[in-house]
Amino acid sequence: MHKLPETLNKFPSIQNAIYADGITIWTNTGLDGEKQEALQTAATAAQKHALQCVLQCSVVKSELLCILKRTPGKTYVPPTPMTINLDWKPIPTVKTLKVLGMKVHQESDRGAALKHLLKQIEQTL
Repeated sequence: MHKLPETLNKFPSIQNAIYADGITIWTNTGLDGEKQEALQTAATAAQKHALQCVLQCSVVKSELLCILKRTPGKTYVPPTPMTINLDWKPIPTVKTLKVLGMKVHQESDRGAALKHLLKQIEQTL
Protein backbone atom coordinates (compact mmCIF):
# COMPACT_ATOMS: atom_id res chain seq x y z
CA MET A 1 0.00 0.00 0.00
CA HIS A 2 3.03 2.30 0.28
CA LYS A 3 2.69 3.14 -3.44
CA LEU A 4 -0.99 4.15 -3.20
CA PRO A 5 -0.26 7.85 -2.55
CA GLU A 6 1.83 7.89 -5.74
CA THR A 7 -1.11 6.40 -7.64
CA LEU A 8 -3.62 8.86 -6.18
CA ASN A 9 -1.30 11.84 -6.74
CA LYS A 10 -1.75 11.29 -10.49
CA PHE A 11 -5.19 12.88 -10.11
CA PRO A 12 -4.56 16.64 -9.76
CA SER A 13 -7.83 17.52 -8.01
CA ILE A 14 -7.64 14.66 -5.49
CA GLN A 15 -6.08 14.87 -2.03
CA ASN A 16 -5.47 11.83 0.14
CA ALA A 17 -4.25 10.62 3.50
CA ILE A 18 -3.26 7.03 4.22
CA TYR A 19 -3.52 5.59 7.74
CA ALA A 20 -2.71 2.18 9.21
CA ASP A 21 -6.26 0.96 8.62
CA GLY A 22 -7.86 3.49 6.32
CA ILE A 23 -7.70 5.83 3.37
CA THR A 24 -9.25 9.28 3.19
CA ILE A 25 -9.79 10.74 -0.28
CA TRP A 26 -11.23 14.20 -0.88
CA THR A 27 -11.49 17.02 -3.37
CA ASN A 28 -12.55 20.64 -3.23
CA THR A 29 -11.84 21.51 -6.85
CA GLY A 30 -14.21 21.73 -9.78
CA LEU A 31 -17.93 21.61 -10.42
CA ASP A 32 -20.11 18.98 -8.74
CA GLY A 33 -19.93 16.59 -11.71
CA GLU A 34 -16.15 16.99 -11.93
CA LYS A 35 -15.82 16.29 -8.20
CA GLN A 36 -17.94 13.16 -8.48
CA GLU A 37 -15.93 11.91 -11.46
CA ALA A 38 -12.60 12.61 -9.72
CA LEU A 39 -13.70 10.89 -6.49
CA GLN A 40 -15.04 7.87 -8.40
CA THR A 41 -11.80 7.57 -10.39
CA ALA A 42 -9.72 7.81 -7.19
CA ALA A 43 -11.92 5.29 -5.34
CA THR A 44 -11.62 2.85 -8.24
CA ALA A 45 -7.84 3.34 -8.34
CA ALA A 46 -7.59 2.73 -4.58
CA GLN A 47 -9.72 -0.42 -4.90
CA LYS A 48 -7.54 -1.76 -7.75
CA HIS A 49 -4.37 -0.99 -5.80
CA ALA A 50 -5.73 -2.74 -2.69
CA LEU A 51 -6.61 -5.83 -4.72
CA GLN A 52 -3.04 -5.97 -6.06
CA CYS A 53 -1.90 -6.08 -2.41
CA VAL A 54 -4.42 -8.86 -1.67
CA LEU A 55 -6.58 -6.40 0.29
CA GLN A 56 -10.05 -5.05 -0.31
CA CYS A 57 -11.81 -1.73 0.23
CA SER A 58 -15.06 -2.19 2.13
CA VAL A 59 -18.25 -0.41 1.10
CA VAL A 60 -19.65 -1.12 4.58
CA LYS A 61 -16.74 0.69 6.25
CA SER A 62 -16.65 3.52 3.69
CA GLU A 63 -18.46 6.84 4.08
CA LEU A 64 -19.16 9.73 1.72
CA LEU A 65 -19.48 13.23 3.19
CA CYS A 66 -20.34 16.18 0.95
CA ILE A 67 -19.65 19.65 2.33
CA LEU A 68 -20.53 22.85 0.53
CA LYS A 69 -18.14 25.73 0.98
CA ARG A 70 -19.82 28.35 3.15
CA THR A 71 -19.78 31.95 2.08
CA PRO A 72 -20.11 34.49 4.92
CA GLY A 73 -23.48 36.24 4.92
CA LYS A 74 -25.12 33.69 2.62
CA THR A 75 -27.63 30.99 3.47
CA TYR A 76 -26.30 27.44 3.68
CA VAL A 77 -27.32 25.40 0.66
CA PRO A 78 -26.98 21.61 0.98
CA PRO A 79 -24.49 20.04 -1.42
CA THR A 80 -25.68 18.29 -4.56
CA PRO A 81 -26.14 14.58 -3.85
CA MET A 82 -23.54 12.36 -5.49
CA THR A 83 -22.92 8.64 -5.71
CA ILE A 84 -19.51 7.01 -5.49
CA ASN A 85 -19.37 3.24 -5.93
CA LEU A 86 -17.04 0.46 -4.83
CA ASP A 87 -17.63 -2.89 -6.52
CA TRP A 88 -20.80 -1.48 -8.12
CA LYS A 89 -22.26 -0.72 -4.68
CA PRO A 90 -22.84 2.89 -3.53
CA ILE A 91 -20.77 4.19 -0.63
CA PRO A 92 -23.22 5.33 2.09
CA THR A 93 -23.65 9.10 2.39
CA VAL A 94 -23.32 10.42 5.94
CA LYS A 95 -23.84 13.79 7.64
CA THR A 96 -20.92 13.28 10.05
CA LEU A 97 -17.73 11.26 9.87
CA LYS A 98 -14.56 10.86 11.90
CA VAL A 99 -11.08 11.42 10.52
CA LEU A 100 -8.33 10.55 12.99
CA GLY A 101 -10.77 10.98 15.85
CA MET A 102 -12.02 14.39 14.71
CA LYS A 103 -15.69 14.63 13.78
CA VAL A 104 -16.46 16.49 10.56
CA HIS A 105 -20.09 17.50 10.01
CA GLN A 106 -21.76 18.26 6.70
CA GLU A 107 -22.83 21.73 7.86
CA SER A 108 -19.92 22.59 10.16
CA ASP A 109 -17.43 25.31 9.49
CA ARG A 110 -13.72 25.51 10.25
CA GLY A 111 -14.41 27.52 13.40
CA ALA A 112 -16.55 24.76 14.89
CA ALA A 113 -13.94 22.14 14.03
CA LEU A 114 -11.22 24.26 15.63
CA LYS A 115 -13.29 24.73 18.81
CA HIS A 116 -13.82 20.97 19.00
CA LEU A 117 -10.08 20.36 18.60
CA LEU A 118 -9.23 22.88 21.31
CA LYS A 119 -11.73 21.24 23.67
CA GLN A 120 -10.13 17.84 23.05
CA ILE A 121 -6.66 19.28 23.70
CA GLU A 122 -7.82 20.90 26.96
CA GLN A 123 -9.37 17.63 28.13
CA THR A 124 -6.17 15.76 27.32
CA LEU A 125 -3.95 18.20 29.20
